[in-house]
Amino acid sequence: MKKKNIVKIASLAAIVLLAGVGATFAYFTDSQSASNILFMGHVDISLTEEMKDPSNPDGPAVPYQDPTNLMPGDVISKMPKITVEQDSLACYIRAVVTITNPAAAEPPLTIADINVSKDWVIVPDEKAENIWYCYYVGGEDAGIASPGQTLQLFSEVELPGRWQNEMNDTQVVVDIKAEAIQADHFTPSYERENGKIISCSWLNTEGKEVEAEVYKK
Repeated sequence: MKKKNIVKIASLAAIVLLAGVGATFAYFTDSQSASNILFMGHVDISLTEEMKDPSNPDGPAVPYQDPTNLMPGDVISKMPKITVEQDSLACYIRAVVTITNPAAAEPPLTIADINVSKDWVIVPDEKAENIWYCYYVGGEDAGIASPGQTLQLFSEVELPGRWQNEMNDTQVVVDIKAEAIQADHFTPSYERENGKIISCSWLNTEGKEVEAEVYKK
């Protein structure tokens, strides 16, 4: 096969955070009434992407750049990392991975071609074939990420080896969105099999999917 720009692996990164509330109580004793002062906390995360240095694969990672001139079966170094900022509340993390394939992609690139870390549980979107929710369930606190902690979602993407000439000069987009919700006063819903978490969801007290709100600095 003539070596062409078969696929360009691009990533559109987004961050969505669910607002959290922390409470500090100050009591005024110079009157008969007690006043509570509530200080609003927040959840703050960042999403970055790195890759192995093409000129020094065994050296430190470098910022991710879209590769070109790829061939079927190629393995692309791609390391999405989610960091909980130091001034954030402890939180639960999930990543939404959306893969957009061209019509010629047969078979299409899917989450099965990405080596998601064992600390994450993958849940397919029930309404779309190209969207997957990845929930962080690792660590000593059963999925709670602490301020200053960085979580790596995966490290490599492998292109299907069965792609043919129809994929020449096409593009595949891997879109990653990071989301977080405060750990205090919230418990994710887990489904377990033989003690192992096989599914996870974020539901409110009414059993409905939690809606994201953006934290603005």
